[in-house]
Amino acid sequence: MSPAPERLKTPEALALIRKYADKGVRVLGIEGFVVVPQGLLAGLDLILDVSDAKTSPSEASVIAESFVRTNDRPNVVWEVWGDD
Repeated sequence: MSPAPERLKTPEALALIRKYADKGVRVLGIEGFVVVPQGLLAGLDLILDVSDAKTSPSEASVIAESFVRTNDRPNVVWEVWGDD
């Protein structure tokens, strides 16, 4: 099993999504976590799963980038899962 990816702020998550698209790596999913004083809080509204979608790497990246931009908040960090 692969280790969990780094938790990234929105600009870094978007850069990684673009990097995956440029390399032809398909984004499998995105998980967002709200940073709270006690640590991190996972939210079902911050999960995107495109692992079963029949999309190309570039299409999956567009979907993932749109999801991150739509759900961007100052207190959210992201895990970007790629098929790499």
